[in-house]
Amino acid sequence: MAPSYSKQQAEKLIREIRLSRHVDDPADENAKDLARALKLISDELYSTPTHFVLELVQNADDNKYALDVTARLVFLYRDDGYLWVGCNERGFEPENVRSICRFHRSTKSVDVEESERGAIGEKGIGFKSVFKVADTVWISSGPFHFRFDRDAPLGMIAPVWDEGIPRNHLIKETTIVCLRIPDPNDRALVVKHLHAIEPELPLFLRNIRTIQVIFQQLNKSVPENYSLTRVRSDEIGHDFKLIKRNHKNGTEETLLRLVYIACLTASVPYDEKRREGVKNTKLEINFPLTASGNPELQNRPLYNFLPIRAYGLPFILNADFLLSANREDVEHGKSWNYALLRSTIDLFVESVRRFNKDNIAKYSWPQFTRSLAPNDGTVFQSLLPDIVNHLRTLPVLESQAGALMAPEALTYVPVVFTDGGTPPVPLLATATTSRRYLATPYSYSDVSGLGVAEFTAAAFLEELRSYISQSFTAFKSRPLDWHARVARALRHKCSSTKKLKNIPLIPLRNGTWISWNRGDFYFPNSTGGLHVPGGIDIPVIAEDAINDSDRRELYRWLGATELTPRDVCSIIIKEHASHSKAYGKWTRNDVLEHAWYLFRVSQNFVVEKPRDLLLAVEDISLLQKASSLYLDTDSEFSIAKFVPKGVVQYVDPAYHTYGPNDLSAECIAWMRSTLGVNTIPKLGEGGNLTPEFSYIIQNTPSQSFLGLIVANWDAYANSFFYPNSIRETIASSIVNCRIGSDLTRCPLKETFLSTPAILNAPFAKDTLPFVLLDDQYNRSWSRLDYFGVGTVADLKFFLTILTRLSEDSSLHPTKDDLVRIYEQIQARCRDDPELVKLTFQKPVIFIASPIPVRWVKLSECVWQAPSQLQILTALWRRYPSLETLFVKNLGLKNASIADLVDQLVKYSGQIPQLENIKSLLDVLNTRLVHGFDHESIDRLKIAAVLPIRQSQTEVKLCTIAADGWFIADREGLKSCFAGKIGLLDFEVKVLREGGRMEFLLKRLKLLERRLSVRVTEITSTAGSVVLEEELMDMFHSRARFIARLIPKEKRPSVLKQLINIQVFAADDLTLLRSVSVSNAPIEVYDSSHVCMSTDPSGRACISLKAEDIEATTLNFYYIAQELCTYFSIPSARANLVQVILTTKDDGQFFDILDRENIEEDATIDEQIEEGMDYAEPQEPDSLEQGQSKAQGKSASASGQKALSRGKASEPFSKARRKQHGSQTSGGSKPGPSLNMDATKIVAAAKSFRPEDIVTFNSDLAGRSSDNTGDQISSGVSGTARRNERGASTPSRRTAYLSSGAGDARISAVPQEPERSEYQQELGAAGEYFLYNVFKALFDIDDRAWTSNIRTQYGFPVMDNHESDYADFTIDEPDAVGKFTDWLIKSGHSEATKWNTKGITFHIEVKSTTGSCRDAFSMSNNQVDLARQWHESETDICVLLRVFHFSSKPEVQCFVDPYGLHIDGQLKFQAQGFWVQPA
Repeated sequence: MAPSYSKQQAEKLIREIRLSRHVDDPADENAKDLARALKLISDELYSTPTHFVLELVQNADDNKYALDVTARLVFLYRDDGYLWVGCNERGFEPENVRSICRFHRSTKSVDVEESERGAIGEKGIGFKSVFKVADTVWISSGPFHFRFDRDAPLGMIAPVWDEGIPRNHLIKETTIVCLRIPDPNDRALVVKHLHAIEPELPLFLRNIRTIQVIFQQLNKSVPENYSLTRVRSDEIGHDFKLIKRNHKNGTEETLLRLVYIACLTASVPYDEKRREGVKNTKLEINFPLTASGNPELQNRPLYNFLPIRAYGLPFILNADFLLSANREDVEHGKSWNYALLRSTIDLFVESVRRFNKDNIAKYSWPQFTRSLAPNDGTVFQSLLPDIVNHLRTLPVLESQAGALMAPEALTYVPVVFTDGGTPPVPLLATATTSRRYLATPYSYSDVSGLGVAEFTAAAFLEELRSYISQSFTAFKSRPLDWHARVARALRHKCSSTKKLKNIPLIPLRNGTWISWNRGDFYFPNSTGGLHVPGGIDIPVIAEDAINDSDRRELYRWLGATELTPRDVCSIIIKEHASHSKAYGKWTRNDVLEHAWYLFRVSQNFVVEKPRDLLLAVEDISLLQKASSLYLDTDSEFSIAKFVPKGVVQYVDPAYHTYGPNDLSAECIAWMRSTLGVNTIPKLGEGGNLTPEFSYIIQNTPSQSFLGLIVANWDAYANSFFYPNSIRETIASSIVNCRIGSDLTRCPLKETFLSTPAILNAPFAKDTLPFVLLDDQYNRSWSRLDYFGVGTVADLKFFLTILTRLSEDSSLHPTKDDLVRIYEQIQARCRDDPELVKLTFQKPVIFIASPIPVRWVKLSECVWQAPSQLQILTALWRRYPSLETLFVKNLGLKNASIADLVDQLVKYSGQIPQLENIKSLLDVLNTRLVHGFDHESIDRLKIAAVLPIRQSQTEVKLCTIAADGWFIADREGLKSCFAGKIGLLDFEVKVLREGGRMEFLLKRLKLLERRLSVRVTEITSTAGSVVLEEELMDMFHSRARFIARLIPKEKRPSVLKQLINIQVFAADDLTLLRSVSVSNAPIEVYDSSHVCMSTDPSGRACISLKAEDIEATTLNFYYIAQELCTYFSIPSARANLVQVILTTKDDGQFFDILDRENIEEDATIDEQIEEGMDYAEPQEPDSLEQGQSKAQGKSASASGQKALSRGKASEPFSKARRKQHGSQTSGGSKPGPSLNMDATKIVAAAKSFRPEDIVTFNSDLAGRSSDNTGDQISSGVSGTARRNERGASTPSRRTAYLSSGAGDARISAVPQEPERSEYQQELGAAGEYFLYNVFKALFDIDDRAWTSNIRTQYGFPVMDNHESDYADFTIDEPDAVGKFTDWLIKSGHSEATKWNTKGITFHIEVKSTTGSCRDAFSMSNNQVDLARQWHESETDICVLLRVFHFSSKPEVQCFVDPYGLHIDGQLKFQAQGFWVQPA
């Protein structure tokens, strides 16, 4: 503190600070908010109540001390809850007082140089943590004496001058802070924390070297007193010790020894606001060691001069990290902190260099690279892994050669791969490899994470192979102990002997070294004296190698066993098996001894594979296996009886005399039974007949070699029971036999034994070859059936007889004889089905009729076939009992389409075969009906097999491509064209669509020749033609339902015509049918009842006979057929069209279409509205008005003969027609037209009288005015007028009304279509007429006219959407009153109640040239609005019907039309939503 600052100035400063806080102003809300914030910070900023201890340590270390003073800090706690904290600093200055009385305003970070050195405090809020436990805090420093009261307003920052700080004689520092701690729990925590102050706490403090802690108890005179001091270690340069001294008893202990690494100055980002201007900062790292110099591993806290928290680091790191507000964690995302972490890596590397240089923890420092606790999610998560990755490639670990190497270049050698010495040296170490091996003092668990590889068994084996390969002599000369250590390593570390293949590890008695996989090797026989025959070398392990237990265990693991006589036998057999047939290294005596040795030991055990033994051959220096040699004996079947001596080889006779005489016979018997030496001729070898037996078959009578085989059957069984080649060779050998009385020779397998059962069978003696044998009745000969000799009456027996009968014309079997043979074959067919099929490929099928008899092949037959098929023979009538044989076993089929086509092609052009051809065509069609088809049918396209009738008496056979013939698929067409063109000669019923022959016609692509397709029909009208308006209305009203029957893809193109169809009545209709033959028409005339046509504007027209209309005998079947043809409606739906036209109740349409699964289409209504844009109905242009071509399944109504003309259902009243005049060819008359003149409309409006209005009620509903007057329109004749429905353009809002008359039920119906131009013109004129009436009567202006029709008369377009309004909207009070009076005067008494309601009138206009009884239309939107206004209290809907418009206009008034509909006084019908008085 500056000496000039007095006590009075200090007290004044305290008062000024307090006054600036407004703490004594109870109305100051800011002060209240600040107080709450301070309370929140002091309570919640720090997680532990005793954090303030560290904050006080921090403040003390940041204080300023005199140069000659050793900074110290004292904590004195008294058990009544008072805690004094004192330090020997210079003392408070004014800026220190101001700072401690503020929040987040520190005086400690102003000096850049100081910051680079490392100032602890930065936030100015740490001191407030004392209030976590203290309610009152006193501060005494120099002239300043004040206190803070936590619970007073702003008590933590508003000081109170107080010189009465509690005193304690044990503390006498220059600056003292005293805390009063009221809560016993907080007192206990403070005591506990002071007892457990971390010993490292003074380690990184800049000023304070000693921290003293005193515990004072009021009832004891000597307090508990200890201090923590940081001192340098005398014995280790710059290293430190942390010493704890107990001042009570005078003891001292070293708490921690640390290796101190010099500070590293790190470059940091200088844009960090909290370190403004700071470019460099210092890091320190300390490594705790035990007394023995090894790492003292513990999860050490991170320091920012004071401990922060532990992050799993085993060393102590101090750096100026940016911390969170509570100083309890390092902040994420700060480039400052990440720069410090990168520098920490460099600092650690520098530490490692010192460890290695100064030999401090040289072999244990890697333990400091392992984390001791999880730190995921912290900024230190990757620090230790990054350090490890950095060290991997740096020379930081010592090798066996003493050089520092990168961990990745080193290999740790486990002790098992060393010589076991002190220190242990790798077994395969060389001057080169020592640099690769890690020095022995390291622990592999410490260095494995750094990338040091472990020396594995695989690596050991690889180096061992390399060592043996390059220095085999040195390997063999290694000491026995060295070989023992190698054996131990291999046995303990190798998991499979396969890994030791081809490594010569086994020394033998003869001085050679072998690998275990070269062959068997043995320990010496433990008893000694084991005899080994001459010429046999056995690998036995050297004696000195088996004396060591590790080597003996390795050799046993590799497969070594003790040598036994059985092993000697096995070695003899193996050497013989691989030996050449020359003697080679063996002598004749060696070979003889080998055989005798095996013979002698075989008496004690069974010798394996003895037949691999080679024997000496008589008279030549050659070795052969016993199975190839013979012994000469006196047997009846000895080889010498059949083959000369030079053909085969014999065993050397010396074998008889080599051993003791008493064993000679036994040895020879052993050679025959065990070695397989032959005595009788050997039959087979290697799957084939031996040369010697082939010699016997070729050079001895068949009776002899067959006798040899049968007599030695058991000996030969293995030879011919397995190889098929031997069996087949013997079976195919030619033997002597007899057929009838003739001697002959044939293959053995085709012969039979002369047994009584066979000889007595029919035709057997005359057809079968019997083999000649000695003693032919001996039962042993039956074994020859193995070679195919027939011994019983089996399948082969009957097949052979059948074949002989078919080949020998001298034999004359009957059909019954053959049936019996076939039945025997059928019963045995399963025995050898392939033999049966092979036999019937020959002509073995007996055909007795027609005479002469013949034999045919199976391929020339079918099982069943039509009688017209003559090119193949059908068997089912000839052999009905043999279906199993011919069909199931031999696969005989019925006549196929290809067979039928073959027969038809053969009949091509043959008129005598006409009926057969027609029958075959019918059969061919039936096959197609059942789903069969064949490409052979295409052959009929060029065959003249189609019967074409030219006249009553003439029929020709034509090809498909021939011109001038057709298919009559309708009776009417056939009667018209019979005799005039060629017609396919079948009945119409089988040729029409769906007829029996349709499949064949379609397959031959003949459907286009149907007359219904090829005939052109033209209907002409004659006489007068009259427009039928009521019928036309009926068609229009049903258009939306008929439209649903049109395929969706065709609706857009024909829907417009359907909804605008015109209906005419003609005096007569004439139908002209024509078909082109050779480009010349063949024409036939007939009468018609209906005609469809198209007028010049593209509008569809339908003409009907007038007499049918008058008599109400319209045949709607014909009409429906024509509509289907014209509008592309599938003919299958013609009945639905007829139902729609004849049903009276419109409501049934929906149910009918729903039952027929005809789905609704909402787009039809929109298309109907857009589609009614034709001009008014026009007359037909010519007599030939209707013209259509019959296609597909459609039928011309006029093509029918006189059908019943019973009265059809009447969906309309008796037809009313307006005559257009007589029809003349090429002329036309104009339709109705309104050339409305605005002047005349205005004049008519002016002459209109209010009393001319007709208010609708049930009594007035029938009124019809006959008034006449001036016509509003000009150019319209009386005869040309037609009654018009309302012409207002409907909106497209969907409405739902029932189709029944007079009820208010609601159901889904389509939208109302738009009207024609004529109707729109009439509607517009009606609105203009009423506008002028309203203007005159009610004084309205054009704003009340809320329909865009107004634009036709020069008024501007409406501002709002037209669909939300009626044609007129009257809401002006004066106009509303006048209109209400008008309604009252017109007889609507209910209107007297409306004058006071502030109502709005919504007026719809419907105009017609007819009477008020005519129906008019309302759109869905208009009906919907009428319903809404009906439900409103202030909106009134009025519908004004302008009628007799073309003469003297009158007006009919419907007030609340929707209410009239509900009351049944107006009926809404779905014929386009026509509204008509009920």
